[in-house]
This record gives sequence, C-alpha cells and structure tokens, in this order.
Amino acid sequence: MKLFIAIKPNTEVNQAIYQQISPLIKKYPWFELTDPNNYHITLQYIGETDKKKEIILYLKDLVKKYKSFYLFTRGMAMFSKQQLTIYVNFYREKIVEQIANELALQEGNFFPHLTVARTKISSKQQYFALQKRLAQMKIEGQIDVSKIYLLNSRTNQGKLEYEEIESFKLLK
Repeated sequence: MKLFIAIKPNTEVNQAIYQQISPLIKKYPWFELTDPNNYHITLQYIGETDKKKEIILYLKDLVKKYKSFYLFTRGMAMFSKQQLTIYVNFYREKIVEQIANELALQEGNFFPHLTVARTKISSKQQYFALQKRLAQMKIEGQIDVSKIYLLNSRTNQGKLEYEEIESFKLLK
C-alpha cells in the first residue's frame, strides 16, 4: 500500500475550485487535470508500507490533540520538479502546520496546497507567462477541516485513485 495522510475538501468545495480554474483549463487544454473527486491536501506522504495498523493507532492519538479549523484559499501557483505542478495555495494556518510538523517524516517546509493540474515543462517564456497568469488568479473558498484521512494511492486502469483507509475526527 502507498499511504499518505491528507485533508479532503467536500464535494461542494471541489466543484467550486474546479469552476474557478476553468478559464485556465480552456487556455491550457493539454494540462493533465486532477479529478476534482481526488482533490486533497497532503499532510504527509508515507509511501509503500505494511504498517497500516501502527499508523492508524498513531493517528487516533494525534487527533485527540487538535481542534477542527478552516483553511482559506489564497490563489494559484506552481512548482517544478520533473514536471510542472499547478496548485491552489492557502493562507497559513497554525494548526495545520503543527499537525504537519508532528507528522513529518523528513525535514522541510510544509505548505498546504491542492494540486489541480500537471504538465511538462515547456520553454522559459511559456513558464514565466503561466507563472504570471497563476499569480493573478484569485481562488475563493474555505475548507472546514474536521477530519484527517489515511489514504491509499493506487492506479486503476491507468487512472490514479485514492482509497480512503480511515478517517479521524478532530476535536470540536
């Protein structure tokens, strides 16, 4: 199992985000879009593991320390590794940073983001034009975070799917 811990927006939030990025989709039809049903904010990627039971026990204890909170969308941006990842970013929220830091398997700066598309890296000119366009986009929305999820990443007939293993309720 390829496991990760995430926040999942509800269907209404997913659809609202998708509608707000539709001008981008029309402008760049070759983008590989994330299915809105798969939208999530990764708190920690675990990867291939057989320690599902231990992780579940750990998460059951973890959620006893944190209250529900909101994440507010901010805009759009991208980062590049082997390909460009286009994402919705969020205003900083202390609770989500504390949870992510407690879950952290490696050092690094956590920033909550929701991937909406991927594409191959093109010319520098196209890269900077896209970067400018994304910086101008404002995405409005909020996510009511009352649970965190343990998800399994798998491929089904060439499509990426996220199977919910278990959800963990935060305090009210």
